[in-house]
Amino acid sequence: MKIEAVGLTRLQLVIMLTALTAIGGIATNMYVPTLPDLTRDLGTTKAMAQNTMSAYFAGVAIAQLFYGPLSDKYGRRPTLQFGLVLFVLATALCALAPTIDLLIWARFAQAAGACVGQVIMRAVVRDLFDRNETASMMASITLAIALAPAAAPILGALIHMVLDWRWNFGFVAFAGVAIMLVSRRYLPETLKPEHRVSSGPIALVGGYKRLVLSPAYMGYSLCSMFIFGLLFSFQANVPFIIIDELGYSPLEFALIGMVPIIGFVAGSFSAGRFTPRFGIDRMIRFGLIVTVFGATMIVTCALLLPLSALSIMIPMSFIVLGMGMVFPNASAAAVSVFPEIAGTSSALMGFLQMAGGGLAVTIVGAISDGSHVPMTYAMLTFAVLAAVSSVVGGMFDKTRVTHSG
Repeated sequence: MKIEAVGLTRLQLVIMLTALTAIGGIATNMYVPTLPDLTRDLGTTKAMAQNTMSAYFAGVAIAQLFYGPLSDKYGRRPTLQFGLVLFVLATALCALAPTIDLLIWARFAQAAGACVGQVIMRAVVRDLFDRNETASMMASITLAIALAPAAAPILGALIHMVLDWRWNFGFVAFAGVAIMLVSRRYLPETLKPEHRVSSGPIALVGGYKRLVLSPAYMGYSLCSMFIFGLLFSFQANVPFIIIDELGYSPLEFALIGMVPIIGFVAGSFSAGRFTPRFGIDRMIRFGLIVTVFGATMIVTCALLLPLSALSIMIPMSFIVLGMGMVFPNASAAAVSVFPEIAGTSSALMGFLQMAGGGLAVTIVGAISDGSHVPMTYAMLTFAVLAAVSSVVGGMFDKTRVTHSG
C-alpha cells in the first residue's frame, strides 16, 4: 500500500501521526516544572511525586502489549479511538485527584490511553512504507515531536504561574479531545482486511515469542530501551536539580530545558536527511557514538566541575543529538524485522522502552546520595548498553537484504 492510497499527502500524514504521538510527550513533560509544588500541595515526598512518572511508564509499557495485537486483528482506527477515550477520561481524573495515591493511579490509566498513539503511529508508517522510507518518515515525525517536550514544560510553567498544577492536566485533556475528534474524521484505516491476523491467546503468545527469540529484533529494541533509560534517568531528576538545588523558577527551568532540545532537533533532522543515503545501521552507530560521548562528558563535568545549569545542559545537548539519530532508525529497524506483525512489533518495542524508563527512575532513586553524580553514572551505563545492543541487532538483521518493503 502506498501513501496515495489513503488520500493524504506526506505532510498531512506527518502532522496527523505527530499529534497522536506527541500527546503522550505532552502529558509526560507538561507538569514536570510543577513537580516540586505538586509535592508540597499534596503533602507528599519527592520520591512519591516521582512515582507519578514511574506509574506513567508502567501504564505505557503494559498497555502497549495489548494495543499492538489488537490493531493487527481489528485494525488501526478502532484501537486508536479506544485508547484516546481512555486517555481523556484518565487525564480529567489527574486534574481532580485529591491525593498523591489517586494521582499515581490516574497517571497509570492516562498512560495506558496515551500510548496507543505511539503504537498506531509506528504500525501505520510500516503499513505504508518500506524499511528505509519507514526510517525517514519516523525521523520526520520525531523531528516534529521534539517540539512537544520543548514547548510543554514552558506552557506548563506559564499555566502554573497563573493557576496551579491541576490546570496542566485540564489543558492536556482538552488537547486529547481535539486529537481524538480529528483522527476519527481524517485518519483512514491502513491495515488491509487480508493482512489482519488472529489475536487469540495462542497467537498473541506466539507472536511475542517470535519477537523475543529474534536477536535482530531484540537488539534494536533493547537499544531503544536503554536510550529511554538514559533519557528518563535525566528527566525524572533534572527539575529537582535545576529548581531546588540551583534555585531557578519553574519557568526558568523550562527555558533552560530548551537548550538540549536543539540537539535533538538536529539529530532528528539528520536522520531524516541522511538515512536514505547512508542506511539505518550506519546512522544508528554514528548516533550512539555521539550519545556515549555526551554521557561521558556529563560524568566528567559532575566529577570535576561545580554544579551549574551549563555543566548539565551542554553535555545533555550532545546526548540528545545522538538520540535524535538513534530513535527513528532503531524503531524502523525493529518493526521491519517482521513487517507482517508490525503492530505487535511496535507494541513490544514500546513496552521495552517504557520498562527502561521506569527501571531507570527506580535505579537512580535507589542509588541516590543527595547529589546528581549517581544520575550521570546511570546515564553513561545506559548509553554503553544501548551501543552493545545495536551491534547485536545489526549482526543478525537480514531484512537489509531480504526486504525491500
